[in-house]
Amino acid sequence: MKETELAQIILEHLQAEGWETWQEVTLPLGRADIVAKSGPLVWVVETKLSLSLDLIEQAFCRLPYAHLVSIAVPERKNGLRNFTRRLLTDAGIGLFEVTVYVGGGSFVRDRSPSLHRKVNLDWTRTLCDGHKTALAAGSKAGGQWTPFRQTCAEALRFVTANPGCDPKQLIEGIKHHYYNNVSARTSLIRRIDEGIIPGLELRREGRRIKIFPKGGGDG
Repeated sequence: MKETELAQIILEHLQAEGWETWQEVTLPLGRADIVAKSGPLVWVVETKLSLSLDLIEQAFCRLPYAHLVSIAVPERKNGLRNFTRRLLTDAGIGLFEVTVYVGGGSFVRDRSPSLHRKVNLDWTRTLCDGHKTALAAGSKAGGQWTPFRQTCAEALRFVTANPGCDPKQLIEGIKHHYYNNVSARTSLIRRIDEGIIPGLELRREGRRIKIFPKGGGDG
């Protein structure tokens, strides 16, 4: 079993329980394999093919950012050692153990995590639709959805609907990840001009700048 296959089983398990899920989400310390949300509750799950202290430490680092934190591993043939069980319990970290049957199908055993009421992260600014499909949970390669990629997607959407808009209209018409509108305008205009943001191009009319879909007309 690959780690991405293990993660997919956990995703489907959470979704069946009514949780909305995101994959490979960038956090202050690394990337979370799976983030799930139900109402105000946020659940972070780290997946690995073996249970180790490194995995438990990784989950421990997620505790300040989520109400629930778990790890997910294939079922251990010899069961869970008392020391490991005590370590997870004392830290408040949950455990998913996954059994995959030879003839097909799987079973997920869930040891519930503790509820942490205080969360030190604004998830409304962290999660976006791109995290659902950009990169499969458990992937080691790059390509994860980032705040910059989300801003680029927002810019392309706005300009496609409003070809020939000026930079001020663009910045005021989208949700971006920059600290303020001034830095957003400076950075986006430069990156569009350099061809870094796909699908968009600048056109200059004297001192005026207009933004169009790449190869599109003037509307």
